[in-house]
Amino acid sequence: MKIFAFFLFTALVLSFPCISQELPDTPVYALSSETGKPGETVLAVYFAPVPPESFSLHLINNKEQVVAESRGFLYEFTGSYAAAVGYIGLPSTLKPGNYSIQMEAATMEGSVQERRLFTVTERKFISEEIPLNMEMSDLRTSDDPRRYEEAQQLLELLYTFNPGSAFHTGRFALPVAECPESSHYGDRREFIYIDNETSNAIHNGIDFAAVTGTEVHACGRGKTVLVQDRFITGNTVVLEHFPGIYSLYFHLNSIDVEPGSIVEEGEVIGKVGKTGLATGSHLHWEVRVSGVPVDPYFFIDSGVLDKDEILDMISEESIQEGG
Repeated sequence: MKIFAFFLFTALVLSFPCISQELPDTPVYALSSETGKPGETVLAVYFAPVPPESFSLHLINNKEQVVAESRGFLYEFTGSYAAAVGYIGLPSTLKPGNYSIQMEAATMEGSVQERRLFTVTERKFISEEIPLNMEMSDLRTSDDPRRYEEAQQLLELLYTFNPGSAFHTGRFALPVAECPESSHYGDRREFIYIDNETSNAIHNGIDFAAVTGTEVHACGRGKTVLVQDRFITGNTVVLEHFPGIYSLYFHLNSIDVEPGSIVEEGEVIGKVGKTGLATGSHLHWEVRVSGVPVDPYFFIDSGVLDKDEILDMISEESIQEGG
């Protein structure tokens, strides 16, 4: 588990001209939900008249072990009001039970913490067997150093947190149109090699069956932070949408974006293919929150950074604390 250090907020990320609710004059912590299923994402908010210098989140199990963590960033309502907000992803491997979310804000006067009980509820995942031919068996069992170097590079990228990287708000869109799912988020996979040996893995995204050449669209506005032909995932694109929130597109036949470019929601970023470890033509689409693979449909259904939701969270929590 990678432990995040505190950081200083560098800028106010987003600004809105008008607030309809009356904001509290004392510090408030709030969570978007007190329960969640593996693969979902929880929004945490800290509001105070004087914004904090940093904000961090930790999901802790009943053995006091940190099982997920994230950072926050400063979200400006007007020139006078701002809140620290952060998302924490719930790994697909979490077992149902009682957990807690610890929110910590660093202020000029020192660190302040709030710990809330959180319940993880059960979610069932599909199990599937995937037979591999000789070529795919060799690829998956290869000890080529390139494979491990690329895996480490990608992991470091997905844990990168840029407080000023606010490119998208609202819901994500599907990256391909009218293409059936061939594998789902969280599937428990058993790979069967050509010699009948097996290995297990968890599927971290969604696979869409599509013919080679089908256009792949950006699920949201973002910055292109990786364009690479990788050993396992083939032609790969990674987009950064928000601090710590990334979308990934694997096995592309061709790529239509350049590293560092800003793409708009719906813009074509490549074409479906079967490069890398792929048994057929398809798109693998993945979403990560502070390195944790989450269910992409969560952001299609709920969206990213809803101003009204955050204001309601602050208002409701303030009323509860007030009596």
